[in-house]
Amino acid sequence: MFRSLAILAFSVFVCGAVEVRVVSWETAHAAPAAKLDEGRKDLLPLIRLGVSALPEAKVMQLTFVGGAALGLPVKQARTLHAVLSKRYGEIGEDEVFSAAPSALGYCYSAVKPKEGFATVYLPDLPTAETKVILFLHGYGGSFKFYVHYLARVFPDHIIVCPAYGISASDVPSAYLRECLEAVGGEVGFDLKRPVLMGLSAGGFGGFREYARSPGAYMGFVCMAAFPPEVVMGHLPRDGRIRLVAGGDEGFVRSGVLRRGEIRLKRRVSDYSSVLIPDAGHFFMLSAEEETGKVLERWDGELQSGR
Repeated sequence: MFRSLAILAFSVFVCGAVEVRVVSWETAHAAPAAKLDEGRKDLLPLIRLGVSALPEAKVMQLTFVGGAALGLPVKQARTLHAVLSKRYGEIGEDEVFSAAPSALGYCYSAVKPKEGFATVYLPDLPTAETKVILFLHGYGGSFKFYVHYLARVFPDHIIVCPAYGISASDVPSAYLRECLEAVGGEVGFDLKRPVLMGLSAGGFGGFREYARSPGAYMGFVCMAAFPPEVVMGHLPRDGRIRLVAGGDEGFVRSGVLRRGEIRLKRRVSDYSSVLIPDAGHFFMLSAEEETGKVLERWDGELQSGR
C-alpha cells in the first residue's frame, strides 16, 4: 500500500472522463531556488515576472523560457519557437489542457519550495492495472506541452510529470517516490510500476535515477541525451534501456553517443536505440509522429515485463 502523505492540494480539469490533475505534497526534497549561469542570472527577475503574469503559451512565444534567454543558439531557439507555436495553438484548442495551470511559476521559485508539484494525466476509468509513465522534464522547467504530447501518444496511460526546478538532471529518488505515492493517494490505488522516461536534462537525470533504483521501474527510455560517464558502471546488468536521439544532434555527430553505446551494450543486457534522421534536439516536436511510433513500440516492450 502507498504510505500516508500530507497531500496539500490538487486541482482537477475534466473533459468527459479524461482528467489533468495538479498534485502537490509536503517534501524536504524539492529543487533549490532557480538559478541561471553567470551570464544570464540578471534575466531571472524578468522570467519570474513573465511566468507569474502571463499564460504559458505567451511566455514561450516571447522565448523568456526555453529559448535564447536560457542559452540556446539562435538557430535552435528559432526552431523551438516555430514548433512550439504550433503545439501551443493545439493546446489552446484543447479544453482540458488549456485549463490546466502552468508549472513554470513553481519551477522558477525564488526559494526552495516546501511542496512538490506534479502534473498528472488520467485516462478514462484508470485502475491499479493502468500502465504508468513517469516523465522527467528537460532544462527550462516542466512545460505543459510535455504532458500534452505524451497524452496523445499514450491516451490510455497514467502520465506523471513531476516538476523539479528548471532541470531534472539530478532529481532525488525520494522526491520521485513521494510524487508517485501522492498521485496514488489522489486516485485511490497504488500505481503500477512505471516506465521511466526522461528528455534532455531529464534524460541525464533518468540515467542517474535508473542506476540508483532500477527495480522501481519497468525500464528506462532516454530522449535527446546520453549516459553520463559517472553512472555507467552502476547501471544494472539486467537493465532495460531504450534511447532515441536526433541524427543531427551535436553529441551524435561528434561520436559521443556512439562511444557511450559501445559501453552500454557491454553493460546492459537489454538495450536498443533509434536515431531520427535529419532531426536535431527537438525531434519530439519536429518529428512528432515518427517519435511517437518509436515510443509506443518501446513502451509495449517495457510494460510487458519479463
